[in-house]
Amino acid sequence: MTGLDTPLTPLRFLARAAAVHPDKQAVLDGERSLTYAEFAAGVTRLAHALRASGVSPGDRVAYIATNSAELLAAHYAVPLAGGVLVAINTRLAAEEVDYICGHSGSVLLFGDAEFLTPLAGTKLETVRGRVELPAQDGTYTAVDGATRLDALLERGADDPIPWEVDDETATITVNYTSGTTGKPKGVMYTHRGAYLNSLGEVYHQGFGLGTRYLWSLPMFH
Repeated sequence: MTGLDTPLTPLRFLARAAAVHPDKQAVLDGERSLTYAEFAAGVTRLAHALRASGVSPGDRVAYIATNSAELLAAHYAVPLAGGVLVAINTRLAAEEVDYICGHSGSVLLFGDAEFLTPLAGTKLETVRGRVELPAQDGTYTAVDGATRLDALLERGADDPIPWEVDDETATITVNYTSGTTGKPKGVMYTHRGAYLNSLGEVYHQGFGLGTRYLWSLPMFH
């Protein structure tokens, strides 16, 4: 990689925000408020924890969760660790979630308790571990067979990881169709595509330094 050929990735957006506006509010989730510096630090720790949990470059990491700071962090932490995020539709049945995890080859499955519990009887053959995400108030249900997110984060570290990729055409997420006319199909989204789409939204929506954005669509979109 040279200065004349820098691969595009949305990871750079968070890196710049944390460097230029470290104390500016980045995330508001219920009673929780995170600055860009705090959010970036949490993303870095999660990325280290994913690597320590065996996630290798190109590995798929699945999430099935409602909109939350944790799912937002995954959109940065999973690719920062070198992985590919698979955010699953929360309205799908256990059999469909099982299929998507297997089809994508997901090695870890993170989820809210209400979505992990119904999966107790599924095979999830490629999944090596399940991780329970906390409720908005920070509490856990203690889903049988699942590791709590706070316990997984203890495997992490705070050492900086470069907010960059070697190949901008590498997959950053796999987004699955609803499967209304057959089995769900995985749509591979690249780092470059996500970066350019973000710039397009900033321009067309007229976002500025003072913009506050209410995200109302499911993040698995």
